[in-house]
Amino acid sequence: MIILAVATSWESAPLARALGLRQAPKGRFEGAVSGRRVWMIQTGMGGEKTRLALDALPADVLPELVVSAGFAGALRSGLRTGEVVLDAGAEGADLENWRRRLGERGLSERFGRVASAGRILRTPGEKEIFAAESGALAVDMEWDALKAWAQERGIAAVAVKAVVDELDHALPVEVPEACDALAAARFILARPARIPAAVATYFRCRKATRELKAFLEKFLPAACEPANLADLPC
Repeated sequence: MIILAVATSWESAPLARALGLRQAPKGRFEGAVSGRRVWMIQTGMGGEKTRLALDALPADVLPELVVSAGFAGALRSGLRTGEVVLDAGAEGADLENWRRRLGERGLSERFGRVASAGRILRTPGEKEIFAAESGALAVDMEWDALKAWAQERGIAAVAVKAVVDELDHALPVEVPEACDALAAARFILARPARIPAAVATYFRCRKATRELKAFLEKFLPAACEPANLADLPC
């Protein structure tokens, strides 16, 4: 079984549609990918909410792999909106095995560290400081907590993150509640002064969502292969 953990409805709804997962009780989505049972849970933003959501999983749910999927900010110049960063926690031969196996499926994503911040980094300056401190390629708010939760239980874990804001992009203080046209329209009508920033972020999220969906549609069948699961550190 695989657990997909995403933070917000910006990520969960379109990914569920792309992967053919159906709405289930308690706000999760369920289905199968390549014959392997998959649950998607929406954790909320941040490490504390992520851990609480994972702790709330039924006791008889024993995943082989937990995937922290969703959006991230770039911490390196040259990393563009829509590019997918994969942090498998793997090194050496294990990392090369992952590169080879994903390459066989036409996936050539960036492998690198994803580090979690305690808040949204909205300005280029904040991201540059965090990049220097962490040495990471991309930033989110959930991966570190999910990785620790999985390690405590001997479960393999991987982060699959699509870049929304590039290093020199600033994020608005507020964004629409979902990544769809209706939510964007409601947001714009209520906050006309923030239209330029909101529209830019909306279209970046749409692009990141498309690339993330395309990646996961190929990645999950590869991740379901026992040999690949064995290469992931627990």
